[in-house]
Amino acid sequence: MRTYISLFFFAAVFTLIGTGIFRYIAIRLKIVDRVNSRSLHNEDKPRGGGLVIALCVTGAQIYILCVLGAASSVLWVWLIGGLVLASVGLMDDVTDLSEKIRLVVQVACACLITLTCWFEGTFEFGLITGVYITLFLFVIWCINAVNFMDGSDGLLASQTLIVSSSMAYLAHGKMPEPGVTSLVILGGASAGFIYWNWQPAKIFLGDVGSYFIGFQFAAAICLSSSKFNLTFVLLIMLTPMLADSSLTIMRRALGREEILQAHRTHIYQLLIQQGKSHAQVALYLGALSVFVYLPLAMLALSNPGDEIAIFAVGCLAATIIWGTIYVRIKSKERMA
Repeated sequence: MRTYISLFFFAAVFTLIGTGIFRYIAIRLKIVDRVNSRSLHNEDKPRGGGLVIALCVTGAQIYILCVLGAASSVLWVWLIGGLVLASVGLMDDVTDLSEKIRLVVQVACACLITLTCWFEGTFEFGLITGVYITLFLFVIWCINAVNFMDGSDGLLASQTLIVSSSMAYLAHGKMPEPGVTSLVILGGASAGFIYWNWQPAKIFLGDVGSYFIGFQFAAAICLSSSKFNLTFVLLIMLTPMLADSSLTIMRRALGREEILQAHRTHIYQLLIQQGKSHAQVALYLGALSVFVYLPLAMLALSNPGDEIAIFAVGCLAATIIWGTIYVRIKSKERMA
């Protein structure tokens, strides 16, 4: 436990200092997020700060895997996929890559980690084709859903801190040690980044950060798949972060809106447009994760056999919460 705490604080300090240095470089090189019709900000700000988180986590992963060795090939794919996606995200932050290139890379990384799980027979479910197709789609969705949540000061960074730290706690002793350590370091790195990203943000994560973080969570699910119970425990922790993007896409699809078109209709975006501060929204979602979904995850962990039912309860709760907020926001808009 002391080792985990030390690693957490080392990652936090590394990212705290490293982000300050990168921010200076980003400003000089004009790596900035320009204000547009989708922005929740009124001024250009540097982006790409997630590179420091990626460097911190991948550097630690390389050391851990080389020193401790890999109990599973999935761990190496976790490292390689994260590096590839972080690289593509950084290029997009600097040069604005086409959507097709980004999607191709995401599909390739999802294929790589899914096929690795297939060949290793990682899943406790066995070699069931439908399970691996679901995993493949989940990896792609997790990357993009996390990316969609990176539009408000402190929101994604604080969620990454809470979710990764909670995942590490829940998976301790049940997931290979390098995987747990990676989650601890990701949590610490996110904690250091929050100083620079909290409202008013001085720098944004950028696609380099959101793609990397999304893949880290997807890889953790893949690595936990040897334990049926743990897979759903970790999914419960991810529910608050993924629910907004998932439910927003479903609502837009049912409303026959263009789901691939950029917009500002995620619940967190609507709340900010209604007058809530970025900090308030981040704290609301953080409180939901800590006081509702962490206890649900712990309940599922201690009750093997009931994890699917508890996961379903978590999904239902998220749907009710998000639906209630959306209806209230729209009612206020009609009354205005």
